[in-house]
Amino acid sequence: MKTDFLAILKACDIFSSLDDAQLTKLLKKFKIVHLKKSKILFHQGSFSNSLYLVVQGKLVVFLKQKNNEKKILNMINPGETVGEVGALSNEPRTATVKALENSILLKLSSDEFNELTHQYPFVMQKTLGNLMKRSRNLIQLVSNKESLRKHVVILAANKKCILQSLSEKLFTMAYHVDDIVMLSDFSTGIQQTDEVQLKAHISLSEAKNKVILYILKSTKTMLAQLAFENVDTIYVVGEGYSDAHIESSVMKQLKSNKSYLQTRIELILLYENEMQRPQNTSRWLDLTKFDLHHHVRINQDKDWQRILRFIRGQAIGVVLGGGGLRCWAQLGAIRALIKSGIPIDIIGGTSAGAIVAGHYSLHETNKDSIKGLQELSDATRKAVRLYNLTWPAVSIFNSKDYTHKLYELFGGQHIEDLWITCFCITTNLSNFSQMVYRRGRLWKTIRSSSSVPGIFPPVVIKGRLHTDGGILNNLPVDVMRKFIGAKGTVVAVELTHMNEDSTEYYFPPILTFWQTVLAKLHIKYKNYRFPHFVDTFLKSLLAGASAKQFENSVAADLLISPDLSKFGILNVKKSQEAALIKIGYDSALKAIKTWRKKATMPSSE
Repeated sequence: MKTDFLAILKACDIFSSLDDAQLTKLLKKFKIVHLKKSKILFHQGSFSNSLYLVVQGKLVVFLKQKNNEKKILNMINPGETVGEVGALSNEPRTATVKALENSILLKLSSDEFNELTHQYPFVMQKTLGNLMKRSRNLIQLVSNKESLRKHVVILAANKKCILQSLSEKLFTMAYHVDDIVMLSDFSTGIQQTDEVQLKAHISLSEAKNKVILYILKSTKTMLAQLAFENVDTIYVVGEGYSDAHIESSVMKQLKSNKSYLQTRIELILLYENEMQRPQNTSRWLDLTKFDLHHHVRINQDKDWQRILRFIRGQAIGVVLGGGGLRCWAQLGAIRALIKSGIPIDIIGGTSAGAIVAGHYSLHETNKDSIKGLQELSDATRKAVRLYNLTWPAVSIFNSKDYTHKLYELFGGQHIEDLWITCFCITTNLSNFSQMVYRRGRLWKTIRSSSSVPGIFPPVVIKGRLHTDGGILNNLPVDVMRKFIGAKGTVVAVELTHMNEDSTEYYFPPILTFWQTVLAKLHIKYKNYRFPHFVDTFLKSLLAGASAKQFENSVAADLLISPDLSKFGILNVKKSQEAALIKIGYDSALKAIKTWRKKATMPSSE
């Protein structure tokens, strides 16, 4: 056993400057530690009194964050050390370390390690070098300045899905793309390349900051073994119309990477019949936790181009903010994006923005949006009229016309079955949290996302009260960023930036029912000037989320912020709809022009 331990010690980078006699002497100072799978070696914040060298097995280093989520920082493999910082400083442990497998470790006390570093300065030099390297990696991880999509794996869910044609299609689509390297098990060149050459090719591609795409036949090939050592994102590919099934070997690999490496796992479903909408998505999503899912029609080049943008970390996500019937301006903005050749890879929204996002994702076009939105606008106006007043158990109005029209427009369509990936934001009043919905009935989710508290009844989902998403997040740029990554492009269209209302209002602090009636009928109190009731209510709600909206608007790559201060929120007349579309269109074109001009300017750094 000592010979094996000596070999491991000699291979360890921080002890590599010591000769055999020095290593043999040092080995006697180590204690053997057996750590079973899932057992904690030490906790974040615990007392530091030693460092450890992994002989067999594997450890994971993670931080426990304020929300109790775990952020994986590093993996410790045989021949590597952990705990050096604590051993040198005697400060509390900065992270938690636990065993991923049954492991054997060598433990060296802090006193012995400090004495060693004083006696052999090269040991200290090597230790500091390793710590600096880990610190750089940690800074990149925490700051998220680097895209996580560097090593991307495409893997068939089951034997029914053959990836050879997919491999050929992606090779064709990516032929002129400079920042991606494709390695496929189906390639004759890869089959004839040995492991050493393949590793050298991967290392060279990494040095050139390329995205490396691995298309695998199975989890057992040589290419697969190399891919899973570094993988950031795994795309599981299945046939959309077939039974939902992921083979056990693939599922095992997914669980391993998801649990220990925080690898993104996304689903791609392929379709030959592009006329039939997806219907089986929820069964696939039930198999494991996917970070995102995509529908790809085999004969649609635009779908393949969309997938390539996601693979490269360059997807374009459009975020539509809440703002009532001002959302007509968002139709104009989307028209401008299309005219300018800016694709929409994923779309999401809050409140009225959820309506436009859902409608676009359902139809993939803006052409049919006007009629549907006109009908919904009419229903919204009716919904806040006197004859729709109800007993105020949960709201003032019953929302009958509005709810029926939503169901008529979206029917039984599920969000997860839309060709373009879509999400809606709601506020869960039961636990005061933001909810991001990418599954469920589209009409019901939109209805809950746009349920103005007190005006419309909240929507009950799984026994919980859901209401307008704008209360907590009226412009969910932060949500979109999590989906598309640091290098993706977020386009945001806001409707309620805080322009000052220049109208001068007048009415007394005590306002009776009859005073209001007489003033409204212009019989008496003709000098009274009232704001629109529902608009005032909405502005009051949105004022609380204004700080978050400002923060998110600044974080958008392309912000489209038309001046809509002359328009109400729900108090928008039918005659004003065309004007709103034009304002949104013109504002978007102007913002796009400025954005593109900045993108072509040389960097000042």
